[in-house]
Amino acid sequence: MRSATLDPTAGERARRIQAHPEVPERIVDPMDPRYGELTPSGATSIGSPARIVDPLDPDCGEKRL
Repeated sequence: MRSATLDPTAGERARRIQAHPEVPERIVDPMDPRYGELTPSGATSIGSPARIVDPLDPDCGEKRL
């Protein structure tokens, strides 16, 4: 059994975002605190991955080679 899609227009939105990444889109994830706001221009082009911090990891905060 497939789960219900929360955003039935997700495919349409994804194609639109890929075709025109410079156009801001509304944030439609209700769990996102920025829900309903417009994304900044060019938000789909991420410069670098976010760093994951684990305070239980003894090597946390050290740069890896």
